[in-house]
Amino acid sequence: MSAAAMKVLYVNGTYEGGSLMSTRELIGRLSDLGAEVRLIHASQEVGVVKYVRRRATNLAVKLGGPDSQSLIEKANRWWGSRPRETTQSQWTSGAVENAARSVLESWKPDVVVVSSIDRMAWRRIRRDTAAAGTACVLYLREEALLPHLGLASPPDLVLANSRGLVESAEQLGWHATLVPSVIDLSICEVDSERTKTLLLNPTLDYGLDSAVRLAELCPEIEFVFQESTRLTPEQTATVLEIGARLPNVELRPFTTDVAAVYADARLLLAPYTDRMESNRPRSVLEAHHNGIPVLGMDRAGLRDAVGEGGVLLAPETSDELWASTLRTLYTDERAYAALVDRSRTFAQRPEVDPDAIARVFLSTLGEL
Repeated sequence: MSAAAMKVLYVNGTYEGGSLMSTRELIGRLSDLGAEVRLIHASQEVGVVKYVRRRATNLAVKLGGPDSQSLIEKANRWWGSRPRETTQSQWTSGAVENAARSVLESWKPDVVVVSSIDRMAWRRIRRDTAAAGTACVLYLREEALLPHLGLASPPDLVLANSRGLVESAEQLGWHATLVPSVIDLSICEVDSERTKTLLLNPTLDYGLDSAVRLAELCPEIEFVFQESTRLTPEQTATVLEIGARLPNVELRPFTTDVAAVYADARLLLAPYTDRMESNRPRSVLEAHHNGIPVLGMDRAGLRDAVGEGGVLLAPETSDELWASTLRTLYTDERAYAALVDRSRTFAQRPEVDPDAIARVFLSTLGEL
């Protein structure tokens, strides 16, 4: 397949956050290279609509199974099949898999790239692309997508945005090509006050429990727990309770102002659990671009993303050592300044250049 004037349909199952932001930044670069790209992403569903949608999907799985001809499955495929246009060449839908089938039939793309979707959506998209004879690519951006590889007909190509995910895919018997996330660093640039320790996504998977213990051990240090992907009401209540109990912890609500997130950060805290083993968050590169080092757990994805721009501690490290390491990065200005310099240098490596990433992405698709 020639990369020139390639028609690419990108399906992303999120409605906000880093995955969708990087996707939009990628397709902008692809368009500059001559590809014709359309994006379908999820719309936010709340209340009754969200409940009905979830129940309908569960019913299709329970009673319809994999049979695409069952009445339940046919009815389920109607939902969201007419996406709403948001900008030129971008649409949103409550069921991205159903919207993708409509675009497959009408636009006939050369290739469909899929990321950040649930299992049922992947099954349906893969079935539809196979029936249409259209190449289908699974772009691994989260650990949770790895089980998708064994759920349906094999994807024609597997991409991954971190070396950790490449290695995890290989352990499952799949070859994955490394294509890091495209990140527009111009929107996050800020001269930080360097006064607070920043935790993005204050949830259990992202190390909330570890961060709380650290805040308890270091009452003299101020912590910001920043909502990055919107929290559920239950998660919000948990973090608010923590903030009420610990005066050095502040919960900040979701914002689209990326630069504001880092405006007073001295360190980016990333004590990820093993459920985030292979994830390579865009926040690390954004922090590094601003000379903000990372203090995190030694996980494959973070090892790849942090490099020399921070300190990673083994999962078995005691809370006391975490606390002493954090204090050192507040009191030893020489050691901190060295990490700041290494962070900025690491953010300039060729591997994360957006134009280079887009060229690799497009040339890899062209090999299908």
